[in-house]
Amino acid sequence: MNIEWLQTFVETVRTSSITKAATNLHLTQPAVSMQLQNLERTLDSELLIRSNKGVQMTDAGRVLFSYAQSFITLADNLRQDLDNLKNDTREVLSIGTCSPIGQYALPCALYMFKQKYPQVGVRVQNMTTAEVVERLRDHSIDLGFIEGGIDKPGLHEKVILQSDLVAIVPPDDGDGVQSAGAKDLAATPLILATDHCALGSLADLSMTMQPAIEMDGLEAVKSAVASGHGFSVVPYFTVKKELYSGMLKKADVAGLDQQCTYSAVWRQAETSSPALDYFIHFLQENGHEVFC
Repeated sequence: MNIEWLQTFVETVRTSSITKAATNLHLTQPAVSMQLQNLERTLDSELLIRSNKGVQMTDAGRVLFSYAQSFITLADNLRQDLDNLKNDTREVLSIGTCSPIGQYALPCALYMFKQKYPQVGVRVQNMTTAEVVERLRDHSIDLGFIEGGIDKPGLHEKVILQSDLVAIVPPDDGDGVQSAGAKDLAATPLILATDHCALGSLADLSMTMQPAIEMDGLEAVKSAVASGHGFSVVPYFTVKKELYSGMLKKADVAGLDQQCTYSAVWRQAETSSPALDYFIHFLQENGHEVFC
């Protein structure tokens, strides 16, 4: 798959405009349109709905968007690692992260980190919190990002982000669901990402329902909710764009005042790689402000 097409797709979605994407990418508008058409032809799927008001993602477009940034990051890492080999520099930081941080918060931090430390290559893999701990212990990764905290010997942790949980409903849902108690939503199908902190928070609300659908990834959850298949509870930072654009709406659920906490985790060691030292210093210097 052509990485330039993916970059054009991501920029078009980000700006909601083919014209603005062309300007930002220093391409002509026909060139952007051609790349988007080639991508749709390659995937045999309509990805964007074009109108005079801009562009909107289709369901297939939302699925691609959830993968596109990872593909682009992997391509960037590949180029960086090859450049490192040519320049005989092998500073590479390997990161394992829970999906919400990897998809929605980490890209901004990595962009700023690379601006300051261009010589350091970065590899990022999405995984569960349990997998992060396991990979840290077997030295498969240098740094992890997890939901919640952890109390394990031999590991350092630093809270990097706290986000309110919000209930999300389809944009065309009636006004009645905009302010609701847990019981009011009992008959509405609940859609959640697997291995997610919202599961425990809903239990704290004494919601008697079992999740109607558990999906592997928040993009799939958001797509299902936007299509009218149910409601969900997610960290605010993962849906702020959709709430602003009107693709989703927030339901004010009485008693839903919990937060999700996310932490950076790394091994305690007398010596560590320069790449990890650079990133820890970067976190300590900038704090949570570097995350999207």
